[in-house]
Amino acid sequence: MKIILTIFILLALSFLTVKAVNESVDFVSLKFDDTNICVPKEYVPGVSPFAQFLQKNVEGLDSIGQSQTIRLPAKVIMEGVSGYEFSHINKNNVDLEHTVSGIANGLSEITGTPDLYMSCEDKYNLGFCHQRIVYKTIFFQYYLKSYESKNKERVQKYLKTLFANWESNCEMYG
Repeated sequence: MKIILTIFILLALSFLTVKAVNESVDFVSLKFDDTNICVPKEYVPGVSPFAQFLQKNVEGLDSIGQSQTIRLPAKVIMEGVSGYEFSHINKNNVDLEHTVSGIANGLSEITGTPDLYMSCEDKYNLGFCHQRIVYKTIFFQYYLKSYESKNKERVQKYLKTLFANWESNCEMYG
């Protein structure tokens, strides 16, 4: 009986320890070509803790073709872009938060020269337009709400600032 109780206590402690370690990690480390960024984990939906462990602890893993979804809430963009709004009521009377969501890839994965000067036209009345930025060796293609097209250049500039901050997170926190 003591053995079973001891095993149960050890298992409970190990789960608590793993949970504490996982919750203490504030950043997700991502590498795109030669650029490392450490993004706050709440902006990287669906990240696998096991993949993060492998990336940090196993040398020689192939990261070619790695892409990652990054989703930024409106409040984050509002911190750096004056005039950016949290939400608006769309044509269907739905209040939509103005998130910025996109896919980051290594620049080497992009064929040809990416067109970074895209207009923000909503030709199909979808409520968003595609935009792109390049930060060092990271290519980030994202959705911008059409309602925010007037802030397109300021959003691009702020996104580059965020990427630079995320790169410095890796230098400060490893």
